[in-house]
Amino acid sequence: MNKLYCETCHQLFEEDVCPDCGSLGRHVQPSDYCLLTTQPGIYAGMLCDILKQNEIPAVSRATQGAMGLFSSLNMEEHQIFVPYDRMEAAEGCLQDFLSAESVPDEEETEADP
Repeated sequence: MNKLYCETCHQLFEEDVCPDCGSLGRHVQPSDYCLLTTQPGIYAGMLCDILKQNEIPAVSRATQGAMGLFSSLNMEEHQIFVPYDRMEAAEGCLQDFLSAESVPDEEETEADP
């Protein structure tokens, strides 16, 4: 089945209506910006840089979150959107990013004697 596109949520789906907002879907166009992922602010910035280095246009939009009361740590989440015609390449970059993010530090990999 062909993927449909929600103009409200900017998501791809296979049903007739968007599973998030219930809007009717339409056929996706190559230039439609589609939701790739939602990430915490600091990771969203890094991922957008990686996408742009790979010549993939990316747009980040803050969705929710808060600034910590006792720290300057930004807990805000960002949605990242890329054009549909670059989605496959962007998903590859996302997988590389997520797998690199989960690599343990050298100190964690050292065995205790």
